[in-house]
Amino acid sequence: MEWRVIRDKAYPAPRGLALDEALLKSVEERKSPNVLRFYFFSRPSVVIGHSQDISDVNLEFIERSNMSFTRRMTGGGAIIMGCPEWHSQIGITLIISDDGTYPSKISQKFELLNRGVLQGLKALSINVDYCYETTDIIVKGKKIAGSGIHSSYSTFLFHSTILVDYDIHTMLRVINFPEEKINEGLLKKIENRYTTIKRELNRKYVDPLYVENTIENNIIQAYTQCLNTKFRQSNYTEEEIIMAKKLEAEKYGNKEWIHQKGAQGMGACFLK
Repeated sequence: MEWRVIRDKAYPAPRGLALDEALLKSVEERKSPNVLRFYFFSRPSVVIGHSQDISDVNLEFIERSNMSFTRRMTGGGAIIMGCPEWHSQIGITLIISDDGTYPSKISQKFELLNRGVLQGLKALSINVDYCYETTDIIVKGKKIAGSGIHSSYSTFLFHSTILVDYDIHTMLRVINFPEEKINEGLLKKIENRYTTIKRELNRKYVDPLYVENTIENNIIQAYTQCLNTKFRQSNYTEEEIIMAKKLEAEKYGNKEWIHQKGAQGMGACFLK
């Protein structure tokens, strides 16, 4: 069966993550085939991991900076998306019905589902490798993409976030690093841990059309091969949109839900 591919626009983080869960429910209930979704967040957004303590991030700075804020269903640490621009990070979601043909071990799932991102970046002539210990995609030891997995009884959801660009100063402020301690030495240290598509391609700017027409297309082609499937362009069903609005109101846009400590999750993301 063909997979759906949804090439989405930019949303505030609560709406974007609610759409993920709405798609997950569709696949779980066999109302949808498997899904590959590309998404972006606008305005700049902070998303904490499923079981992450909210004290790990600077809520005052997030609110003062008018950043969107929520919690996701996959584990790991806080990530920042839509910063400095809406297309500066590419979000990828795979939602897959676990029909017994996929690896049962979580480490093997991570490796398989990261292949599309890995091969898609290699097609840009970026010398990427997969790190089995952290589930990151790296360039000479520097992280360029992180990932996480959420599993239910019949379905699993894979998240990947790819750095097209980033704003180091904002990243540090979000994770409670004092303004007065941010200096050139620290910024250099962070730069030695992370890299971006912009840096690896030696570009002054990566425009949205390049993201859509080149990067996304490369990743779709890579997943076509590594998952041995075909994709058809798709949009949300009316039922999925209604479900997403409900989930946004009850969970991802609900302060009480966001501020509670989640159950133990799995995954690895950017800021730890």
